[in-house]
Amino acid sequence: MLGKPGVRCAVSEWHWTTGTKVPPDPDDEQWEEVLEVLRSYFTKRHFTSKYDIRIQFEGMLHRLRHGLSWTDMPLTWGPVNPIRERHLSWWQKGAWPEVMKALDAGIDGVGAYQRPVLPQFTVTGQFRDRGAR
Repeated sequence: MLGKPGVRCAVSEWHWTTGTKVPPDPDDEQWEEVLEVLRSYFTKRHFTSKYDIRIQFEGMLHRLRHGLSWTDMPLTWGPVNPIRERHLSWWQKGAWPEVMKALDAGIDGVGAYQRPVLPQFTVTGQFRDRGAR
């Protein structure tokens, strides 16, 4: 199971409340900056994976840009569960906001996708006495 239905993503919430944009996929120089930030939070073991961490990161960004649930993620960026786990670890350790800062996400990028909320719908009516015509 990838997540509980109806549970909101803390990372998306953070983007919405802080107004931090989701940056474009990093170029090589920006990716080195991301790695520098991550190295200050994680040991070398974190970076040994059979999955490409940069590709996983691009998948994380794609998910935030498009408002996808983890179960709706295409396999373009690899298996979803390892991406979700890595994203969660970056968030829980406090690395995610620092990565966004390194990428100037407050300036470059797009807002994290937020599903539109419909206005409250109220139904009013009257009961009529069918006998009174």
